Amino acid sequence: MRVTSFKLEDQDLRGRIDTFMARFKIGTLLNRAGIRNLRGVRPLLVLRAIFDLAFMGRNIFTGIHKNSTSNMGKDAVYRFLSAHRHNWRRLIGFLSQMIIKGFLEPLTAAEREKVLIMDTTIYDRSRSSKVEILSKVYDHCAKRYLNGFRMLTLGWSDGATFVPCDHAILTSPKEKNRIQGINKIMDRRTCGARRRQEALVKSTELIVPMVKRALNLSIPAKYLLMDSWFGFPALVRSVMEHIHVICMVKNTSKVFYELEGQSLTLSKIL
Repeated sequence: MRVTSFKLEDQDLRGRIDTFMARFKIGTLLNRAGIRNLRGVRPLLVLRAIFDLAFMGRNIFTGIHKNSTSNMGKDAVYRFLSAHRHNWRRLIGFLSQMIIKGFLEPLTAAEREKVLIMDTTIYDRSRSSKVEILSKVYDHCAKRYLNGFRMLTLGWSDGATFVPCDHAILTSPKEKNRIQGINKIMDRRTCGARRRQEALVKSTELIVPMVKRALNLSIPAKYLLMDSWFGFPALVRSVMEHIHVICMVKNTSKVFYELEGQSLTLSKIL
């Protein structure tokens, strides 16, 4: 009886995934992002299988390799995910644009503020040691170093919904903290090679390009929200050339703010 119930739930979930992919034209977006046939396997079918795994709580081994109903092998999925010519950033940007402008914005009141949000999170890979550009990163919540990455994410929100628009996986800029290096056998002109080089720079250098990409997609936003981690005057000034900024700032004696014609530290203003 449990097996039957589980299969019915699977069928319902697959139907909802199919509806989502048809409504937002995922096949067309894959083509626009340069994600096309790889060794005869349609990318839409592979992405569809990956969607199933994410929402059904399975991994590639149990959901595809050991699944007798799967019409592809695990190697096809791994090739699809690791293809360095696929522009995943464009796919995420196009999809977020369609969801926000075609679905969420018509449901959002005109007086509600729409914003972009920038933040970083820790991508924990403590059980890994062979992952490319893996490094030791400091987790400020756990107060310790761990193996993994930092993920810089730009998202859109209307106060009720959050939609990711762009992201960058960052390794440590210090070579001594990197456990693994970059795979040298790769065309430097490809998306994968550029993303690997991007992972080596400081997160503050990526914020302006990420904001510009979101605005170029006509994603509606009045402000960029950031926390004190990004609250440096030079960075805020460069971002404000494109969008207004609301952020927390650090209480330090080295940074001054102008108030009523005076240059004051944050503690003096308070």
